[in-house]
Amino acid sequence: MTPPAGWRDVPRLVDDSTRTDVILRALVEAQPFAGQTETLDLVMAFHPPVVVQALFVRLLRASGDMAYHCAATLSAIHGVDGAAQLAVSASFVSPS
Repeated sequence: MTPPAGWRDVPRLVDDSTRTDVILRALVEAQPFAGQTETLDLVMAFHPPVVVQALFVRLLRASGDMAYHCAATLSAIHGVDGAAQLAVSASFVSPS
């Protein structure tokens, strides 16, 4: 699922639950050149804990470009000091 065109420009018109739902679905389906950039831009702008966890799960399950960009997005969300938090998160999330 690619987020709807213009979604990034009007986030205040939808509630947080809807934004979260759209991002979670898009994280499952996004691929390089097919919604990846739009989805990760949405994650950067809005990342409640459930979205961060889903991004981490996607990182663990993806390969190549998608894994790399998920890792880069997580790093940007957590900043330099987030490295330890990411390591702790890894011990609680395992791909299934």
